[in-house]
Amino acid sequence: MSNKATPGAASRDYSLPTTRSGGYSEPCLRLPSAMLCKEDACGGANAVPSGEYVSRLPGRHFTRDGPKLSTRGRQSGSEAAFDENHRGKRGGRDVAHPGGLLERQYFHRNSNGSHPRSLEYVFGFLSQPASPSSAHRVRTTKKRLFTVPISTHLFIACLIAALFACDRDAPDSRFDPPELLVLESEPQPSESSFPLERALRLRFNRYLRPASVVRQSILVTPSIIDPDAGLPKGPTFFFEPVYDPFDRLVVFQLTARSRWVPSTLHTVRLFSPKDDGDMTGFRAFDGAPLKETESYSFMTGERESEPRDDRLPPVRYCEQDEGSDALPAVATVLRSSCGRAGCHGSSPALGLGLSTRTALQTTAVRVVARQTMTGASVSATASTPSRFGDDMPRIDPGNAANSYLVYKLLIHPQNHPGLHDGDTPDPWLGGLTPSGPPSYDELSRLRSWFVHGEPMPLEGHLSAHETRAIVRWIIHGAPTSDCLP
Repeated sequence: MSNKATPGAASRDYSLPTTRSGGYSEPCLRLPSAMLCKEDACGGANAVPSGEYVSRLPGRHFTRDGPKLSTRGRQSGSEAAFDENHRGKRGGRDVAHPGGLLERQYFHRNSNGSHPRSLEYVFGFLSQPASPSSAHRVRTTKKRLFTVPISTHLFIACLIAALFACDRDAPDSRFDPPELLVLESEPQPSESSFPLERALRLRFNRYLRPASVVRQSILVTPSIIDPDAGLPKGPTFFFEPVYDPFDRLVVFQLTARSRWVPSTLHTVRLFSPKDDGDMTGFRAFDGAPLKETESYSFMTGERESEPRDDRLPPVRYCEQDEGSDALPAVATVLRSSCGRAGCHGSSPALGLGLSTRTALQTTAVRVVARQTMTGASVSATASTPSRFGDDMPRIDPGNAANSYLVYKLLIHPQNHPGLHDGDTPDPWLGGLTPSGPPSYDELSRLRSWFVHGEPMPLEGHLSAHETRAIVRWIIHGAPTSDCLP
């Protein structure tokens, strides 16, 4: 079986080699004569016959019927090397043999220049079928692989999954979290007549870990000196801290019967955690502590403010409260945005229903968000999780900063206040200016830490007034008693 050569072209043999039994053997790769040079870029060196040893080839030296190469190697264009038996005892190769490789050594990228190989021989060796002993070893290896107990495979799979789970949503360790700073406070250090009943307010640059907003994170002392002992004296103030994550605002309200000391200088200290195990001091949600302990002072006046208007205004679920500064009813906001059909309405996504009061109470209030679950039950909320965000309820009455629904609203960039949202006075903010939107990096850190999926609502966005209504309604305890049966 052969083909006729084309006139004017070099003759090539494409016939299949035959065996003694009359059949065809597997063809070896035949290369044009222009490629039958050594690997050193065809630099005029002679080809090595296929029967000779080829130095530096991985594994053993492969031979057929030709003479062996000298341990000194063969130089380009030299005469045929003399026979030299370089085999050591028991047929093994000497470790120090220059044509072999020491254990765990690799070819140098420039080794081809000193130890060229015939390109035809290399391709010819690669095209040869595996020996029966090699095929037997492959079959034995496969047999051993499939005879490994299934329990071993399961153990390895679980180990790999555990290793990946340990790094679940962890922030990139190459970047340290930004510092936690106090942007604004009330009263300001220059205050000279602060009302006796008003609360202290602090605005931070980042979202806080709610567990750090406690009475032990702040200390206020009046500058009163006992004339007899010469030591400071005065009442101990007790606070009711409230954290509003939407405005990144912390309010330390005095208890019902507490008042500041009239016409007295008061010193405020805001604590930074001493170490990772310190439970007091302000921290961001990712554990970043307050940069340093801060102190400032203010002077009180002689009377209370009338009327007392710095309390958290009421927010209703079914009906909007009266007043020019009243926030919209929460049910109206939810039904028109997130509680529509196809989202969290009649066929609620992820089992979260927001279209009716019954659906809200059974699927959201004190129910663990599926995207934060680490346990087996949606009712197993963690009061003090080892990692903030784990097993977080969708709505935690009285604690908006521990409500997953709030963070799903927060990661939507357009749900935050803009320049046009600061015209209406907000008594809850006291003397602080309305907050602007958080930085894009801070929202990205929330998402990388624990907030998964798409922001809410999926289509459109809420106004700052509507988002505040939901957040402050949860701070009030998420009541629904104003709804008619």
